[in-house]
Amino acid sequence: MKLHELTAAGAVVEMAHGSPVFCALWSLSGVPALSLPLLAGASGMPLGLQLLGSRGSYSRLLQAAHWLEEMHLSIIA
Repeated sequence: MKLHELTAAGAVVEMAHGSPVFCALWSLSGVPALSLPLLAGASGMPLGLQLLGSRGSYSRLLQAAHWLEEMHLSIIA
């Protein structure tokens, strides 16, 4: 899934993942977070899920994201 992001300089760059901008607030506060793109909407734009963990629970958050991704893949297969 390809995304496009407008940079501060006004350039459009192609991305193959979710934007880290959506996790910045959580990262600054010390809470692990990640954006997990799962589907594409009718217009082709990605739809995703943002996951948050408790402080220091990086491993648990990654395990949850992996589980969700595996469940999503088993449903659409």
